[in-house]
Amino acid sequence: MKNLLVPVSTLVIAAAAAGQAGRTMNLLAPAFLGQTASFQMTHPTGAAGNLYAFLYSAPFPGSTPIVLPGFAVNGAALVDPVHFIAGWTGVLNSSGSVVNNFTIPAHPFWLGLSFDLQSLDLDFLTNSLTFAGNELNVVVTAGLGTIEIASATTTSLLLGNNNLQSITDATIGAPVGHGLSTFAYLPTCNRGEEGYVEGFAASLTNTPHNSDIDSLSRFRVSRRTANGAYQVLACPNGYDVSIVRSTSLTNRFSILSYERATGTPREIPGSSWLDTGPSPAVQQTFYMGISKDGQWGALIQNDSNAVTVRNDRIIAFRTDGLSPAIDISSRAPVVAAYYDGTIAYTNDFLLVGGSSGWMYTSATAPTSLVPLPFPNTTASNLPNAVVFFYSARITRDGSAAYLPISGTFAAFRQEMDMVKVTNNAGVPLVSNYTQFAVPTGIAEFGLNGVTPSNLTSSGVGLKASVSPDGNKIAFVAATPNDTVWPGIYVADGTANPPLHTVAGANIYSEVTFLNNDTVMFFAGTAVSATDQSTALYRLDVPTGTITQVSTATNIRTRGNCFSRNKDWWYFLRSTTASMQNDIVAVECATGAVHDVTGAEFGGGGLVGSLRTGSFNTTTDPWLAVSMQLRRAPVGNYAYFTARKETGVAGVFEDANVFRFDMENGGPAVQLTNNTTRGALTAIKQIESLTISDDGNHIAWAQRTNTVSNVSENVFQMNLTTNTIVQSSVTAPAGQTITDGSIVFTGGATPTGVCWSIGTGSTTVPTVNARVEWAALGSSTPTVISAPAAGTRLYQVLGTHL
Repeated sequence: MKNLLVPVSTLVIAAAAAGQAGRTMNLLAPAFLGQTASFQMTHPTGAAGNLYAFLYSAPFPGSTPIVLPGFAVNGAALVDPVHFIAGWTGVLNSSGSVVNNFTIPAHPFWLGLSFDLQSLDLDFLTNSLTFAGNELNVVVTAGLGTIEIASATTTSLLLGNNNLQSITDATIGAPVGHGLSTFAYLPTCNRGEEGYVEGFAASLTNTPHNSDIDSLSRFRVSRRTANGAYQVLACPNGYDVSIVRSTSLTNRFSILSYERATGTPREIPGSSWLDTGPSPAVQQTFYMGISKDGQWGALIQNDSNAVTVRNDRIIAFRTDGLSPAIDISSRAPVVAAYYDGTIAYTNDFLLVGGSSGWMYTSATAPTSLVPLPFPNTTASNLPNAVVFFYSARITRDGSAAYLPISGTFAAFRQEMDMVKVTNNAGVPLVSNYTQFAVPTGIAEFGLNGVTPSNLTSSGVGLKASVSPDGNKIAFVAATPNDTVWPGIYVADGTANPPLHTVAGANIYSEVTFLNNDTVMFFAGTAVSATDQSTALYRLDVPTGTITQVSTATNIRTRGNCFSRNKDWWYFLRSTTASMQNDIVAVECATGAVHDVTGAEFGGGGLVGSLRTGSFNTTTDPWLAVSMQLRRAPVGNYAYFTARKETGVAGVFEDANVFRFDMENGGPAVQLTNNTTRGALTAIKQIESLTISDDGNHIAWAQRTNTVSNVSENVFQMNLTTNTIVQSSVTAPAGQTITDGSIVFTGGATPTGVCWSIGTGSTTVPTVNARVEWAALGSSTPTVISAPAAGTRLYQVLGTHL
């Protein structure tokens, strides 16, 4: 056989070659240091008796048509046709496959070595030589570490049966369960550590990719919605928390803690409750409150029984799940209902609003909630009568909270004041920070994400901001019917602050303190519920001077955000027709406006105007959803995906990946080079963008069109070498990468990337589902989950060493 192979090393390169004939190479076990790699070729049973060889060479790009005198050659050489070695030889049998193994020496020399592997077989009866139709691109790594997954047979929020499992180097193909009862993940929201969430609207519950810009970096409490069936709150102390529903008892709910460093899941003791309403119970959207450091959380437990009405309960819990949750429901007075969206943490106090008003307890040693004493409103000296949802703001340092109060239910936006809550020797000190002399309305502080807001509620768009030093709060005034906003107040504790207005404006939003003396905001007039003529304005607080910064057009921020160092503020600026959706940076120290993309404000934008997000052609993209803006775990970069403007209606460009220096207001740079233009069916979509822990690699899912019968594949990019590799194998009949499932393995020293894949859906495929892994730089994946069988959903929860 070796003599037969000698001529192959000097084969003549031909002009063309015949097609492959049913030979496929598969990597059954990856090449890990000190372990045995396994390579397979599948072949037609009619090839039994052929001599075969597995050829390997250094990585070789492209293919080489081959001519061997006297032989018909099927296929082409995908390994180096001149410098190769026949590592394994033999005779094919009638089983339809042949497997060869190679034990990688446990020596550092082998770490990172890569080679290409392809089979050929020789039929002397027909004088034909056939190459396998693909090659294996094998890279030697240190191993998987441990990959944590959830395996389920249904994605239902009512009947989901997630079983948490681990995959290690030793359990590839046979994940090991953690022993928890099966459950469904439920929609889980948070209000952010400062009272709002950067990057998206907190009201979205099941929208895939609706994730906080820090959901990968985890610098702060951040929400991660991989898809509708899997979402968690990632805490900076190393734990993810989520609300889950029991599969066997669908009215039983509890809080699940997941320790990222070890992959350990824990149902937090004492956190479960049994809903007494119809089964399966329908629960409210959960807005958990989490402390700034991620150590403590609080949750309202609501019962859906409409016949025997039960009072709400509220619990406080440690996010590590190592101690029992504490029932902190108020005993005196007994509170009938606590309100989602009111839970707020300062460094010292946990604040919760309910039917008996605002309550508080210690943030770090919680006991039963007790009433929070409020001063009366100033205009009529009335006691506080209303709890306002979604209207808490916490100072950056966590030392204080700001809350609006109202003196009347009859027209509760008519007489209001703003109060500040601080710590006075362990007891809350609540001071009236505005003392309006006449009845004055204050807008609900808002959910972020929609500018200037819709016309019937102040709950969308940011309507309040606290100064960096915590001593001032800027907020929007409201009328009793909440359809017109008269202007902006800036309170610093002085009674009766003046109203700041823009001539002709009746809507204000995205109020943001850039520094202690400068407030940015949008203001304008409404043409319709979806079309507003607005502009960006800058308010100099000491003088009250308002300066128009941008032209008046339709500006939809769709989620604004700060750099981590708080030196830069970012928003999305749209044209009236939403053909352009550019990212804009504002320097917090000076108020100067710069382009990250586009070219309206200067600042050296290297990327032309953006048109839409990356996985659809919406004219109204969300910064942290459709554009998937994510901050890297290390360094200054943030990454996003989008399409550039073509200038032609109905004609779109491929989605691409971009990055910019978020900590220094740098311009965006395009990292990928997808250049096709056309209709939705012709252009590439990008989803599930992720960044490695060391910040040197990114990965994403990409397909042309948005239908499930087109193959979606995983791509990884080495940011040091700018090399892009497709790590999954294209499926001609179509396949989907589970939204949000792409995760790098290896921690601070990445070894590879894993993902969940299957068919039958464009978001969470449940047919032919499996988890695959590929080494960094490799185009050959390995199936690491159990073999695909029946309906199955896999989520990748995380990895650890």
